[in-house]
This record gives sequence, structure tokens and C-alpha cells, in this order.
Amino acid sequence: MYTSDVLTIRALVWQPNAGAPPHNHNGWAMVGVIQGHERNIGFHRKDDGSSPWKVDLEEAGTVDVRAGQSAYVVPPDDIHAVSIPSGKTVALHVFGNNIHQQWRCTFDVKTGQVSPFNFR
Repeated sequence: MYTSDVLTIRALVWQPNAGAPPHNHNGWAMVGVIQGHERNIGFHRKDDGSSPWKVDLEEAGTVDVRAGQSAYVVPPDDIHAVSIPSGKTVALHVFGNNIHQQWRCTFDVKTGQVSPFNFR
């Protein structure tokens, strides 16, 4: 792992059927898959963001990233979920900020609840 004020680079090993719920990064992010298959499901906010702890999301598309491929997200459309459909996946994730100093959020698509978290 490498971290500075403006960049974080992490190597991730995802186990089969692992993943992450809908979340944001508060900045751009890129993924490059070295082995396996990472599926990124993007979401678009339908609400105006005026209620900080509630969200109305709709699925905006899926990007399947396989070995040798890359993908990215940029704000304001950086809300996405990750799933690993099969097999162990090794990926390099690069963030355009210090991801460990960011208060980020997870988003419950069904209830609309927004929950803050950080990696500190």
C-alpha cells in the first residue's frame, strides 16, 4: 500500500463471492484487475442531496473488469458496489486522495439510509 495526501494505491485480494456494498470515495478511483473478475455496479442519485442521511438511488450500469482490464469512477457518480462473481480476484486500486483520511458513506438502496465510515 502507498498513501500520500493526494494518492492511495492498494493491492486487494478478493475471495470468491466477496464484495462491498454501495459506497463512495469522495474522489476519482481506478481499478486494474490482475487476476480474476471484479464487477462494479454504478448508481446514480435521483434525489438532490439536500437530506444528508437519506438517498434515492437507481442502478446506472454494470462494468465487468477482468484480468488485464481497468475501470474508473469519478464524482459525482462515484457511488458503486463491488462483487466478485467467481474465483479469487487480485486487483490494484488507485484513489485520487488519501482514502484513509476520508469520511465516506455506504448507501442502503432499499431503505435510502446513508451511513458514514472511515478506514482510520
